[in-house]
Amino acid sequence: MAGPYAEYSLFFILAFSVYPLLVRNYINRLDYKRFVFIFTLFNAVGAIVVAYLLGSTFSFTIPFLFIIAFLGFLNVLGFYCSFYAYENERASIVLPIVASQFLFISLISGLLRQGLAISTVVSLPLLFVGILLVSRKRDNRMNRALPLAVAAAVTAMLAWSLMWVLFGYLLGQAQPLGNYALLALFSFAWSALATMLLVSKVKNTKMKRVIARGSEHAIAPGLLNGAGTVIFSAAFAVSSVETPLLALASSPIAIILAIAILKERANKYEIAGIVVILATLAIVAFGAKL
Repeated sequence: MAGPYAEYSLFFILAFSVYPLLVRNYINRLDYKRFVFIFTLFNAVGAIVVAYLLGSTFSFTIPFLFIIAFLGFLNVLGFYCSFYAYENERASIVLPIVASQFLFISLISGLLRQGLAISTVVSLPLLFVGILLVSRKRDNRMNRALPLAVAAAVTAMLAWSLMWVLFGYLLGQAQPLGNYALLALFSFAWSALATMLLVSKVKNTKMKRVIARGSEHAIAPGLLNGAGTVIFSAAFAVSSVETPLLALASSPIAIILAIAILKERANKYEIAGIVVILATLAIVAFGAKL
């Protein structure tokens, strides 16, 4: 990948590989709604600090702010849905579904510029089959949260896919670092609003107490994702087709780490679904090189 931020691609790949595992490991210590609030705060901090260190400028107009605010809403919607999925299901199941966003981002970006590739026709049905397999009943002991977790992961994937396509199409290559930093700030604002509405429905509970309970566990993944994503945004502005394909490498890395570190296990159908989804990602990545 050519461009001034190509040398940082390994960083966002590692960030996208590690932060979901931190979320999955700590999400049950603070329910996902409150986890999102602290996470988006430090996601914004990480994005702003890295954007500043890399010399980004920050300038905007009123119509631009409306666009960024909408993209920030899509971003926080993705966080709410994916964190619900991580709270209720194993990372090895959620990860390949959420990572499929990079497939859609690359495919749609390529379609807008070059047309529909053969790999696109093959990959989408395979992706659907893979998602069906990982959401299959576990013998006779069905986890009732699984279908909802899969649906939440799919919703997150679609929200982020739309966000990045619009980010590239509407904002172009102008100051991507600053644009994402501002987007992350709006994401925090949306999550703050949602948290305030949530707390208002809890009787005799102060905001500070709700936020403080286990909130420190959301700091590290928030900072890591913010730093990684702001660099991804800069690379994406240079190459909207190739950059998401590089980010796809985070999926198998994260799944291997989830199985090795978090000691997750999957049944034969889930393993088959994970393999199908990863094969789909490989087909798209290989097809893009032809």
